[in-house]
Formats: sequence, C-alpha cells, structure tokens
Amino acid sequence: MPSSPPVLTDEKIDLAYEAFFENDDLPYCDGLAAERFIKAVMASEVEDLKQNLRQKYLPALLGPTDGPTKQHALKGIASTTFQNGLTQPFDDHDTWVMETHLAPFIETVNQPIDKGERVVVFLAMMPYFVILREAMYLRKKGYRVCLLSLSPLPEKLRPTFEQAFDVLADTRRCMRLMRRTLKTISPHIIHVQCWMWSYVFGRLALEEKKDAAVVCEFYDVTSIFAEREGLLLNWNAPVVDMDLAFEKQIVRDADAIISRFDSNAVEQWFSWHNAEDQRHLRLLPYAAPAFTAYSEEKDSHIDGIIRLVYLGSLIATDGSHPASLYPGVHMPETFKSLLLQGFAIDVYHIPQEVEGADKQAFSAYYELVEQFDHFRLLPGIPPDKLSQAICRYDYGIMLYPHEQSRLALRPLQEQSVISTKMFSYLEAGLPPLITAEHERMCEIIVENGLGPKVPAKHIGRLKEILEEFDYKTAAENIRAFNERNTMEGEVEELIALYDEILA
Repeated sequence: MPSSPPVLTDEKIDLAYEAFFENDDLPYCDGLAAERFIKAVMASEVEDLKQNLRQKYLPALLGPTDGPTKQHALKGIASTTFQNGLTQPFDDHDTWVMETHLAPFIETVNQPIDKGERVVVFLAMMPYFVILREAMYLRKKGYRVCLLSLSPLPEKLRPTFEQAFDVLADTRRCMRLMRRTLKTISPHIIHVQCWMWSYVFGRLALEEKKDAAVVCEFYDVTSIFAEREGLLLNWNAPVVDMDLAFEKQIVRDADAIISRFDSNAVEQWFSWHNAEDQRHLRLLPYAAPAFTAYSEEKDSHIDGIIRLVYLGSLIATDGSHPASLYPGVHMPETFKSLLLQGFAIDVYHIPQEVEGADKQAFSAYYELVEQFDHFRLLPGIPPDKLSQAICRYDYGIMLYPHEQSRLALRPLQEQSVISTKMFSYLEAGLPPLITAEHERMCEIIVENGLGPKVPAKHIGRLKEILEEFDYKTAAENIRAFNERNTMEGEVEELIALYDEILA
C-alpha cells in the first residue's frame, strides 16, 4: 500500500494562504472601471507588456465586438498584467470598488455607535441560514449586524437576508478584495462561518481583526469528519493539510468557538489541537417563530399516500464521491425502497440549481423521476417560506444505509453530527425520520417524543414502523418542543458569549 504524502510544512501552508489573495480578478468592473484599469496598465513602464496588450487584446476590447468577446479580452489583459507582476492597477481598481460599490457596507460598519450598541460583521463564503437566524434576533436586541460574503447571494434569497441585516456586501468571489475590505472596518465582533474547505476565512479574520473579537462557528469539522488518511481518499494532500492547519489555528486562537457538537465530542476535538481551555458554545438552529408554520390538513388525508420530504443537497452518484466518505450516495437506493413501500417523496433541491452541476452526475435521481409518479425533484425554497411549503407533508427524512465498518468517517462524526434538516422539519411540525446511527440526533428525537427510532437496517420496513407510531402525540410534542427551544433563546446564549469575550 503506497505511503501517504508528507504533511505540508508551515512555510508551505503560509505560501498557500497568501495564494488566495494573489489573483487577477476585477470585481465590479464596468465599462468605466475597465477603461481606468487599462489606462493604468498602459501608463506603466513595462514596454513588453504594453506591446503585448496592443497586439493581442486591445483590438478586441476597443473594436466593434460583442460583450463576451470584450469580457474575454479584458480577462486576458488582467491576467497578462498580473503575470508581469504589475500590482498598482489592481490596487487602484480595488480602491475604486471600495469607494463606490462597497462604500455603504464600510460606512454602516464604521459609523459612530449609539450607547451600548455593538457591531457584528458576519463573514462567509456563501452565508448559510443559521447566520440569517442569528442576525434576525441580534438585530432585535439592538445589534448592528452586517454581512460580508465572498459570493453574491442568489436573487431569490436576497430579500430575506436584506430584511435580517443592516447591510449586505459581497466581493464577487475576490479574496483579495475581501482582505482589503476587512482592513478598512472596525466592528466589535467578526463572526465567521467556518465550512470545511473554506477555513481560510477564519485565518483571514484572525489576521485582520485589529481590536475586534473573532468568533468562529463550525458546521462540519474537517478533523472530526475523518482522519487525514480518510480525507486523502477524496481530496489531495495540500488541500487537506491546509484545511487542518487552518482549523488548528482557529480553534487555538479564536476568542470563542461555536458548533452543534455536544461537550464530549468538543472535548475530544479540542484535545487534538491542545486547546482544552478554549471557550465553546453549543448552538442549535432551533425554530424561529417568524418561519414556523404548522398544518393539521395533510395531503395524505386525500388519497392515503404518506408523503415524505427531503430538504437540502444531494450527493452525486457518478463516482465522484466515495461511498466510504459519503453514505448519502446510497440515497437513490433508499428512495427506491421507500417508493416501493408506497410512500411519495419530494426533494426540495434541484441539482441543476447548483452552479456547475451536471445532470448526468445525478442521473440516478432523474431515473427515479421517470420510474415513479410519486417522486419529484423541486426547486429549493427560501427559509422564510419553507415551513409554509412543506407543512402539509407527513414526515421529513434523512435516511440511508449505514455500515460503520465500511466507512472511512470517524465514528465521532456519525454519532455526534447534528443536521439543520432536523430542525427545518420540526419548524414545519413534521416528525423527523433520521437514521438512528446518528446517535445525538436520535436522542433528541426519541427523548422528546418527536419521531420514531429508525435503524438503518429497518428502512425497508418503515411502513410497519409508522403504523405503530402515535403521530398525533408527536405533532403535539413538536409544537411544545419548538415553544421551549427557540432561536431567540439561543441568541441570548450567543449574546452572553459576546459579553464574555468583550468584557
């Protein structure tokens, strides 16, 4: 068996980090900005560069060509300029973007504060709905909440986020501009969304924070997900080593860590990084009353067909995701088993809505659409409309085969993971059907009477399990659970954490 590649040195990690910010992006580059950029390049003293541009790109850019051709020419000019080591035109362009497109964001963050007011900047690659919920209630408590994301929000989500935040901004996928923006703002707290493979945002916040406190909120955790050997089954060594290095730095150096893992899992996690004294808050995405909707009228009452709903992303089944790391690749088999038992299933997440998604990669799901009348792939729904859309279903599901002996995942991942799907189902009043091998989720469900226990080996007899299940009592328990456990209450815990680290 071949040995694993050596772990990247700290020096190489630092070089890889800096590479995130060394790019030829020209975000927000309209016609006037492009003209300014080209003038700055042509005013340089690099004659070979200027001659190259005159011959190769300027005729296409300045001539009677179409928009895509002009964009291609501008990209070529930017790339050639970058390769020649000319940085000033990019600096000038970034300055212009900050003085125009990003000015409202910077001014909102930096404007004088009222007595007792605090300013929180949420930092994310693409903001997840947990951030949205936190911002909603922080704003109600008098916080000024601002969102800086790398990627633009999808248009159908933007209105929801605009209502929750004081100001939104994105850097059009340009890390260089994101770092530049962070250098100009002075919030009290930078609250970082830490997703696997994007922990660079945590390091960036720590290095550009000035006097701000940095709180890093993890969803999945790379080192908990699998050991290095397991991760190398799907990702190359530099990517794995960089993410693990950033994770270690964040866990050690952030002012506080937030996750959905319980204390036993967190104790193990922190011990791997020699960070036993780190502050940690377990924050679960409980129901937000503004998003909650229930219905006693179910579509199944009309025709007797029990309707199941699945929310969120699907795993491609084209071999690009090894089953040892992604048990969800077996989801089509599970769906087929349920459909053959007579259930109807709707999935709210069309793969083609994901940028760059290939329909062929999800062909197993589209085959089910062709084979079964009661299987549908539907567009995703904004969080403020989700419960209203799904409350007439009977159950929410997160079921797939599970054989720990065949998984390269850490057992801790499978045992301790807490999915947001479960809380979305509860928010709509639906009992969750979740593979019992997810022990922490199963404990919440069973101990509170929210749904039945469904071991993976019994998915094939789910119909029998549900025939013995007291649905009416579970529905009552879900409403009581949502009243006891609210997002507003979780935000009170978050504010207490902020108070502690700012004291």
